[in-house]
Amino acid sequence: MDLTLGIAFWGGMVSVLSPCVFPLIPSFYAQLVAFNHKGKGINLILNTLVFVLGFSLVFIFLGINASIIGRLLFNYLSIIRRIGGLFIILFGLSMLGVIQLNFFFTFKK
Repeated sequence: MDLTLGIAFWGGMVSVLSPCVFPLIPSFYAQLVAFNHKGKGINLILNTLVFVLGFSLVFIFLGINASIIGRLLFNYLSIIRRIGGLFIILFGLSMLGVIQLNFFFTFKK
């Protein structure tokens, strides 16, 4: 087995068993069984595969879009870093009380 394939597999296993995802697994299977009207195992497998395919496609397309945006912004990386640094300095000065950024406190008390 290829090393990267094994790392990807175990990374997926760790992410599924993480505290954020693991509690969702029973509800996922309950939903799949609820749609298994005929009681056949093949329907459950088909429903599972279609769900995983749909879920995977959403994240694949999100990754593709993030890559495209990242490549478009790569030429402006030095400008983006400087703007980000200015924001960090402004937020730090705001936390110290040196300056007041009122647009964070627009809610009524």
